[in-house]
Amino acid sequence: MKQRLLKLFLLLGIFRIWALLRRSQITILMIHGTRDADPADAWQPLRPQASVRDMDAALALMKRYFNFISMDDAIAMLKGEKPLKPNSCVLTFDDGYRNNLTDALPLLRKHGIPGLFYPATAHIDQQKVYWIDRLDYILQKADVEGREIQIGGQSVKIDASSRGALLNSYRRIIMGFKQHSESDEAMQHELYALASKLEAEADDSIDRVIDNDRWAALMSWEEIAQASQAPDLLFGSHTVDHVLIGNDRKERVRDQLVNSKAAIEQHTGKPCDHFCYPAGSWDKQAVELLAESGYRSAVTSDFGTNRVGDNPLILKRYPFPNSGSPLNTLAHTSGLIYALSALKQRLRGKAAD
Repeated sequence: MKQRLLKLFLLLGIFRIWALLRRSQITILMIHGTRDADPADAWQPLRPQASVRDMDAALALMKRYFNFISMDDAIAMLKGEKPLKPNSCVLTFDDGYRNNLTDALPLLRKHGIPGLFYPATAHIDQQKVYWIDRLDYILQKADVEGREIQIGGQSVKIDASSRGALLNSYRRIIMGFKQHSESDEAMQHELYALASKLEAEADDSIDRVIDNDRWAALMSWEEIAQASQAPDLLFGSHTVDHVLIGNDRKERVRDQLVNSKAAIEQHTGKPCDHFCYPAGSWDKQAVELLAESGYRSAVTSDFGTNRVGDNPLILKRYPFPNSGSPLNTLAHTSGLIYALSALKQRLRGKAAD
């Protein structure tokens, strides 16, 4: 949305009116990596990350429209156990990236905002870089221009002529494997294999820089244990292996839920009550197993807000924009931009009729 229009909305009080209309809804925001580029970095991901500078400015504005609360408080409010604070908002961080603690946590401290972090426990145990970052790194280091990647009988030709072109190729490769792999497990295996093949050819790997890396490095258990002592910081599960648990075998899903919960409780000394569905994948079986395993909440990647009485094991979220002006971030995190987009589509549909 254009900045001039957003400024007009601010002057006319549209944001305030919108907040008033949604005061009884709880907003949960989804964030992944948090980092600003630095010339000293050994590399920079093709995949966009949340700018810490932009986040800082956005949070300063958002505090005028939201009451930031913990997930514990949000669940108590949704269940009617606590009075509902108007325009409540929860910040959540997926995957357990170390930069959530080194770069984002100082912002939470500055603005007095609680945080909830979801690491995948086997990745923390092994300090295993996610395939999405391993492939991102090696595509930038290997000689891949014009190379054709075979995926499910189809070919994706890599265009590395510019950073933007390589990003598009990277996305096409990922989408191709997602569409043609028999399962999430098979997809991960194939993408790790592709990254390993390119690493061998280039005689390079993200493992060479990971110790000092600020992008793909993960939290350690020691860092998690230390951070978890703060009463306003919570750690939830993102499974053991970051696997999609929707439409998966019952025993495998149960193992992922139970074992990740136990690991987090062991290292933090606190209950692990909260869960995040990897890639937003969930089904009825997963919800039932979460309840059986003792989880009190679970967040999806489904867009929307949450109301008193909603099922706390299928909570909706909005993505926190990776960059942009504070007004743009407010328009997205408040849901206003999605409401306007839906209205625009309805009007177009009526005009077509």
